[in-house]
Amino acid sequence: KTTNGGINWVDQDSVYSLCGIEFFDYNTGFAAGKYGGGKKTTNGRINWVQMGSGCWHQWTTISCLSPDKWIVACEYICRTTNGGMNWNAISGVNAAAIYFINNTTGFVGSDNGAIIKTTNAGDNWFALDTIISSLNPLNIMFVNENTGFISAGSNQVYKTTDGGYNWSQQVI
Repeated sequence: KTTNGGINWVDQDSVYSLCGIEFFDYNTGFAAGKYGGGKKTTNGRINWVQMGSGCWHQWTTISCLSPDKWIVACEYICRTTNGGMNWNAISGVNAAAIYFINNTTGFVGSDNGAIIKTTNAGDNWFALDTIISSLNPLNIMFVNENTGFISAGSNQVYKTTDGGYNWSQQVI
């Protein structure tokens, strides 16, 4: 944890092989472990509490929709609606990266290049453009509801300007 912009760091209770961390607000955050499981803080990272069971596969990224609703990308998409005490698979997609624009609209990139989207906080997902079948997305990020980017290693970056329906490779 840092309180001075990264000049100094203080060790915190850790999650082995940490893969992702996301905060809903200053106090409430979740750290995802590489081999499943995670820890939650509700007091600004002073203490971390082990989360409940349900989805214990390799977690890659996490997205926070509310203090109680979190979605993780792993061998499939998992969601908690009770602050991490219980997790349920909500999609069979082998998710590699996840990003939510707001608390209802989100995107997942799978390890086969498929992009799926939800507009109801993960209750339903629909397929968008498949960029490249061999693409393995590392990260998804949107700057607004239409413009987003996917990085895929080996200097591959793809951009959408229509909410994920079409993607074009960018020269970097």
